[in-house]
Amino acid sequence: MHKIIEQKSHIIHNENRAEYVGHIWSDIFSVVWISSKKIIIEIAPWWVNKIGHGLKNIDFAWDLYIIEPNKKALDMIVSQYKKELPYANIIPVQTTVKDAIPYLPKNVWAIVSNHPLDDMIMGKSLDKKYFDDFFDDHYDYSSGEKTRKLWEKLEKNAEAMQKAKEETIEDMIKMLAHTNPEYVIISQYESCFFKNNNIPWPDNHAYEVLQSLKNTYKDSIIHPYSSEIQDTERWMTLHLR
Repeated sequence: MHKIIEQKSHIIHNENRAEYVGHIWSDIFSVVWISSKKIIIEIAPWWVNKIGHGLKNIDFAWDLYIIEPNKKALDMIVSQYKKELPYANIIPVQTTVKDAIPYLPKNVWAIVSNHPLDDMIMGKSLDKKYFDDFFDDHYDYSSGEKTRKLWEKLEKNAEAMQKAKEETIEDMIKMLAHTNPEYVIISQYESCFFKNNNIPWPDNHAYEVLQSLKNTYKDSIIHPYSSEIQDTERWMTLHLR
């Protein structure tokens, strides 16, 4: 019974966190949004609706591509978005960023993503079977120990870690070159899940990837537009054209 109560508390915490982060995205969209037909691409939402809350508040009713390689997560988030954004055209793309590029439109309004880079790094280190197993279970209440062991293993292999980070950066740069977005907005704030489970590596390495992307596009960086962001260094907001 005690474990069931803890699990429910964990779910409620996640929902409250999602609403809080969603409000930040709402602030951002309300500043940069121009009401005309737009195309947005969201990267790796997993199954938690955060960016969708922000899009709801601007009555988004155009094309929304969702790149999410895990089928279970993609099905869940698409179901939520269809309720949250009933007039939007939700286009699921079940694959990685690298493999999604040929299927994505050009000259989009924005690429957006909430806390994707740690998952992208880890995904680079897993074969298909372990990839599916890990992300099916990912961030479930019971997965803390499993997540820690996987990151410990990757952390001990400096060559594999560096390769995963470089490939993550390369995939993002190639995607932006193909889609030519006006805006790019990516968050990579410190994770409560990682803190609570004593897993420091994903936040640290994802932050390094974010900083590398910032350095690549340093001439296009703008302020992230929300006073509620507690650590602006862990956000990247670009105005590319």
